[in-house]
This record gives sequence, structure tokens and C-alpha cells, in this order.
Amino acid sequence: MKRAGIEIGDLALEVEKLAVFGRGEPPSEEDVEALVAEQHDIKPWNMTDAWGRREPAAVIAYATADVEKPDDVQRVSAVFANHVRRVRQALLVVDAGGSATDVQKQLGLRSPYQAKNLVRQARAFSETELARAVVRLAQLDEAIKGGSRLDPRLELELALVDISAE
Repeated sequence: MKRAGIEIGDLALEVEKLAVFGRGEPPSEEDVEALVAEQHDIKPWNMTDAWGRREPAAVIAYATADVEKPDDVQRVSAVFANHVRRVRQALLVVDAGGSATDVQKQLGLRSPYQAKNLVRQARAFSETELARAVVRLAQLDEAIKGGSRLDPRLELELALVDISAE
């Protein structure tokens, strides 16, 4: 994990916080550790791989690690929905007798590794489960865009449990 991340806005806020706290004095290492929040270096494939392994707790942990505002929930939701649709497409290709190479071609993927990963995940779910996941993620999208009175983060967690459980 890194302190403050690499976004200029985040860095500026943390520097300002330390400057105000220190009243003109340079901050100590202890001050930085106490005042500057750690930024998680979570990649989208961490959560999608955990989903493919049917590990709901890990999916939620990865997906919510850096969710702080509603836009973050929308970003995570969009990444997940796109991935689930691709896994479903991969399953349809495989069920029709296609290979990972066929998945790569039909989905326009650059990497054979991506195609193999999608096929591996597709084999972990039935077509019905993937179709339900697509619908559930569409419901999540509606909920986080004002269709629910619940906190968007809670809506995200509920949806991820729904689509990750066996």
C-alpha cells in the first residue's frame, strides 16, 4: 500500500493537511503515518478473479477497498458489469464448441491470456447464473443512480454477494 496515492489532487489535500497540522513545522514520520490515509493498489482483475473463484468476501474487499464516494461505486459497478458480460459471451462461444482462441477473436481481445481467463471463469458459472448476474448488475446500476434509498456502497456489496455466491 502507498500513502496518498499518485493523484495530484489527493497529494495536495494530504500536503495541506500536514501543513495545517504542523503549523509551519515539517511533519515527522509519525505525523505522516497518523494523518495520511493509506491508498490501496487494487487492480480490477483482483476483484474479478476473486469473483471467478466464487469468493464473495474477497470480491467485496477488493471492490470496496478504495470506494469513498458514489462515483467510485459507479466505476466499480461498470467494471464488474463489463467483465460479467464478457464472461457470459465467452461461455456462449465455448458452449457453441469454440476455444479460447475463438473467444479472443470474437471479443476482440488483444491477449490470449485474457481469453483463457474468461474461459476459465466462464466454466465456473452456468449460463443462467451469468444471465442473472447481468440482470443483477443492471439493477445495481439503477439503484446507485437514484433508484434506491440505500447507500450506494451497501447496494454494491449486496449485489456482489448475490452474484458471487454458489
